[in-house]
Amino acid sequence: MVSDNSIITIVIVTFNRKELLLQCLQALSTQTQQPSKILIVDNSSTDGTIETLQQNGWLEQSKIQLIALKENMGGAGGFSTGMQSAFEQSAEYIWMMDDDGYPAVNCLEKLYTTLLEKKLDAISPVQININNHNQLAFPIWLNKKQIRGHVDQIPQDTFLNQEANLFNGLLIHRSVVEKIGLPRKEFFIRGDEVEYTKRFLKNNIKFGTLTSAKFYHPSDDAERVSCLFGQMVIRDAHSDFKNYYMFRNRAVAFIEDRNASLLPLDFIRYSYYFLIHKKFNWKGLKLWCTATYDGIRRRLGRHPKY
Repeated sequence: MVSDNSIITIVIVTFNRKELLLQCLQALSTQTQQPSKILIVDNSSTDGTIETLQQNGWLEQSKIQLIALKENMGGAGGFSTGMQSAFEQSAEYIWMMDDDGYPAVNCLEKLYTTLLEKKLDAISPVQININNHNQLAFPIWLNKKQIRGHVDQIPQDTFLNQEANLFNGLLIHRSVVEKIGLPRKEFFIRGDEVEYTKRFLKNNIKFGTLTSAKFYHPSDDAERVSCLFGQMVIRDAHSDFKNYYMFRNRAVAFIEDRNASLLPLDFIRYSYYFLIHKKFNWKGLKLWCTATYDGIRRRLGRHPKY
């Protein structure tokens, strides 16, 4: 186990998933590299999350600190708040994760050791399907090709430079926050990690993915719908709540990346998806239009309906 005086603070964002949070905390308690502090950012849960933490003795541990938000600020707001708190409490390294995943027992040790050896600013584990450890949870780009499915498709014990799925086990040095700031709270959910990755690239942050470090997380395969005889893949979270923020923040990304001209093409793609593939799902297309319009008009933050 690597040991020095570095302050490693874990930031966990949680909302109404108390059982999964307990699973995550249990995995953290057995890490071969122990953190200095764990900040639990509770997004105003209504399922008794805080009471469950108290009953199970987690809040009695000196290194665990609860940040109980008065309102649900989404994943983006939760991570922004947690990272800011860790930064202000002099954390040298910040390890970020949601409540619905958990790290392998040696995950932090592997990440931390490699970050030091390669003099990186940030490093991510590879995300493994929590329900099938032979499958990737999210696609990975390798040699300009998107890899999905079986973990054997990616090289083992390898560092993938400038490749990462953020906020699911990402370890960063405090200098990253000093240089590029915090995640954007106004995104609420969906797209905040993509925007933060873009800031990594724009500001020459040294980062990547260590394939021998594993973080178990639900797969997003169900959200990637193949249609038009396999010629097109559409993102559909199968939830109006999630889709609203995904569509809205996607429009913001198009505009900020100076790709606003792609919005009409996106309209054609989703029109085909909702009206042909989904058999005249006018409600879904209307949601796309409403969310995209809000993104164009910069109506960010939490929508009162969602």
